[in-house]
Amino acid sequence: MRRALILIAVALVIGAVLYQLLASQQGFVLVSVGTMVIEMSLWTSLLLVILAIFLVWLLRCLVQMLAAPRRWLVRRRLQRRYQQHNRTLQGFVDYIEGNWPAAIDNLKKSVAQSDLPAVNYLGAAAASYQLGDHEGADALLKEAESIGVADGFATGLLRIRLALQERDYARACTEAEQLHRRNPAHPTVLRLLATARRGLGDWQGLERMLRDLHKHRALSAVEMEELEVEIHRQMLVRHIAEQPASLGVAERRAGLERRWHDMPRKLQKHPRLVAQFVRQSLLLGEAKQTEARLARYLNKRWDQELVELYGMVPADAVKQLARAESWLSEHPEDAVLLRALGRLSARAELWGKARDYFEKSLSQRASAATCAELGELLARLGDSEGSLRCYRQGLAALESKGVETAAV
Repeated sequence: MRRALILIAVALVIGAVLYQLLASQQGFVLVSVGTMVIEMSLWTSLLLVILAIFLVWLLRCLVQMLAAPRRWLVRRRLQRRYQQHNRTLQGFVDYIEGNWPAAIDNLKKSVAQSDLPAVNYLGAAAASYQLGDHEGADALLKEAESIGVADGFATGLLRIRLALQERDYARACTEAEQLHRRNPAHPTVLRLLATARRGLGDWQGLERMLRDLHKHRALSAVEMEELEVEIHRQMLVRHIAEQPASLGVAERRAGLERRWHDMPRKLQKHPRLVAQFVRQSLLLGEAKQTEARLARYLNKRWDQELVELYGMVPADAVKQLARAESWLSEHPEDAVLLRALGRLSARAELWGKARDYFEKSLSQRASAATCAELGELLARLGDSEGSLRCYRQGLAALESKGVETAAV
């Protein structure tokens, strides 16, 4: 109240001073517009300018008052949009953290204000799938398709990925085949279809896909090679089992050879495929031919898996031993070769040499398999205490390997 009285008093004083200045008629302002001439005192013109400024200010305040509701609505809309945006982000954070119910709730409630509602629907569908609610996930995907934020192709890819994640290879394969018919050259569809067929063990189907997988670059060069090797390895594994029971051994051998020679030439040099072919050949009793094939391969390309197999081929043990000992000059500290030499020596009944080779192998690398071989040999030689010690050492090696594998 006191402040208002002071302001009124100051205004009265200023008004009185202005009145005296105006009444004194000191100076004048002449304004000529065409034929019209306006003459007024200097102070009157200043007062009019001040009044004009006041009116402009008043008009501006009025405009701001009228625009205030609209600005409030805009600010409110932006605030709500920001909140919904944060809710979408929180939904994906929940998804990453594995909080599936919260992820579904946040993503569904923020879909209306989302810039990319398809992402919300797809994320909510993925979270529903993680909860085991497959029907709910399908409903969300269909809803995304129905409002046009995602096409059937994109949602189909998500369905396949979710099915693969659940190891439901049959469902994934069905979905992938449908998309493959729509777009047979799509690299992602080819990749997912290959994964599904691999899970189902459909190696013949995968073999038919190899050309398209390579042509459309659905896999990297490393992945492509690994898949080719696995396909042909599995085909070799299944070849004998799928042969009619009425076929004789000779026909089975001829069929296996045809299968091998039908394989791409570069793959016939791959050690994993050579090893599998050797195993299948041994099942058909081709020990002599297999031994010669393995020896030729190892003379050109050293591979420990094949060295291990060489020591197991039931051919002429003495000749095998002599051939394998010729490799020692280039591989004197190879634990697998030393173990194979021990096996061949034992088959040739060269007990002392067999024991030396097994012990040398163990000195290079502790191995449960080598301990078992040496333990069996010592038991045959009547050294029960030494045999028991070897078996214990083998168990310790197995336990150590198990701990290392778990740590990895």
